Amino acid sequence: MLQLSFSGAITGMWIGLGVIIFNVRKKDVIGYCGVIVCTLAFVIFGTEHVVANAYYLATSKTISLFIWFKLLVPSLIGNIIGGILTGKVLKGQQ
Repeated sequence: MLQLSFSGAITGMWIGLGVIIFNVRKKDVIGYCGVIVCTLAFVIFGTEHVVANAYYLATSKTISLFIWFKLLVPSLIGNIIGGILTGKVLKGQQ
């Protein structure tokens, strides 16, 4: 579960940043379609995002130290690494 949460968080961050890029550059229908497709991909692939996971845990009221370290910490680290890698790739393209 730890590896799935970590790799899913990196993938989720890539897709989430795709939504941001399409949202910033939306000047026509392709930009709007890009936002919708990336959002659907985020949900369908079951990727991880630390904010979404924290919301689900808060609403279920089952947060414990075990769940915190097994789910939220790997998601947080994966989201940070995914954001850094995506930023480096996008910076290299400019």
